[in-house]
Amino acid sequence: MLKHFKEWVQEKSFQIVLLSFITSCVGVSTYLVHREHHNRKIEDPTASLRKRYENTQSHTQTRIEKRFGIVYRGFMDETTQNNLEENLAHVQQKNPKLLDYCKKIIVHNPQDLQSDDLKDHIYFGGRAYGPGTIELCNTNLNTLVHELGHILHYNTPKTLNETLEKIFDTESYSGKKTGVTGDWHYWIFTPQQWADGSPGPKQGFVRPYGTKNHEENIATYTEKAFDPTFWSQNPEVLQNPKYRKTLDLLHAYGFVSDEQYKTINDEINACLRVEEHVTKALKNLHPPTIVLEHHYEFGATYTLFDNTHAHITYGSGVHGRSALSVNVQITPQHYQTWMFQWNNHGLFEPTKDPLAQRIAQELKKQGYEKLYDDAEWNKVIAHYAEAKNRK
Repeated sequence: MLKHFKEWVQEKSFQIVLLSFITSCVGVSTYLVHREHHNRKIEDPTASLRKRYENTQSHTQTRIEKRFGIVYRGFMDETTQNNLEENLAHVQQKNPKLLDYCKKIIVHNPQDLQSDDLKDHIYFGGRAYGPGTIELCNTNLNTLVHELGHILHYNTPKTLNETLEKIFDTESYSGKKTGVTGDWHYWIFTPQQWADGSPGPKQGFVRPYGTKNHEENIATYTEKAFDPTFWSQNPEVLQNPKYRKTLDLLHAYGFVSDEQYKTINDEINACLRVEEHVTKALKNLHPPTIVLEHHYEFGATYTLFDNTHAHITYGSGVHGRSALSVNVQITPQHYQTWMFQWNNHGLFEPTKDPLAQRIAQELKKQGYEKLYDDAEWNKVIAHYAEAKNRK
C-alpha cells in the first residue's frame, strides 16, 4: 500500500506542487487584503456613524445636555443613555473637574459596530479627540473616566508632562524595558499584559496599557482614582514610590480630586499600618498556647495568641479542625484577616500575597503549622487543661 502511495505521489508531483503554490498565494493574498483593509480604515472607522448621529434626539439626551452642559449624540437606547447619565453624575460628584472641558459625547450602537465594514477595526472602548469630544463604544464608568482624563490632559499645561517625565522618562515606555506584550496586529487583537502574563500594576504603571505613553499612563491613573481599594490591595503599589509621586502630581493638576486624594491616602496609610502592626505582632509571637476558648453546639474556637496588635484563632467542628485565622486590628473600623489552611500533607496552602507569606513563615517557626497533627494539637489541649487545673 505504501509502495502504491509513493508511486501516486511521484506521478502527481507536479499537480501537488502547483496546488500548494496556489494555496500559498491565496493565503498570502487574503492576509494582504485584510491588512490593507485594516490599515485603510483604522484611522477613522466611525466617521460615517458620527454623521448619521447628528440628527438624533430624545428626552434623556436633552436632559443630559441640560444637566451637564454636554452635547449627546448617538445610540438612542434609553438604558444606555440612563447608564451614561448615572456615570456622569458619579464623575460630577467625585471629580467635577473632569467634566470641565468635555463638550460632546458620542455613544455608538453596538450593532453598528458589528457591521462587516467596522467589526475588524474597532480596537478601542472609547476615543478622545480635539479639545472636548469623546467617542464611546460602551458607557462603562472606567471607559468614560479614561476618556475624560484624555480631554483634561489635552487642556492641561505642558508642565504636567515635563514633571511626569522626571518620574517616567522616555525609556520607561520602551517595550524592551516594560516587557509588555499584546496590541493590534492588523486585524488580530491580543490583550496587553506583562511578560509574566499578569495584567495588574507593575513598574509604576497601574496596568499594562499605561505603558504606551504619557497620555495613556495619565488616563489609566485617572481611572484608578475612582477605585480606592486598588491602592491598598496591591503590594506593588505600596512598595514602589512612583505610584505616590504620580498620584501627588495628578492631584495637583486636578485629575484626582481632593476627596479622592484623601480617600486613597487613607487606604494606603491604613494598609501600611497593617504591615506595621503585623511586624510588631510577629516580633512577640509565641508557640501556640490556648488563652481563650469558646464552645458552641457544633464545635469550638480557640484563641492561641492575643495582644493589642493581632490575635490568632483556631476552630474545630464536627468535620474536624478548620483554618487558622490571623486578625490584625488597626482601628475599630479597619482590620485585616488572613486565613491559613492545610493541604493533604499537613502543610499550609501556598499564597502569592507577600505579607501572608511572611506571616506563614513566622507561624511555621513557632509550630502553628504542626497543629494539623493530632498529637501536636493534643499537647496544646493538655497544656491548657493543666494550666486551668493549677488555677
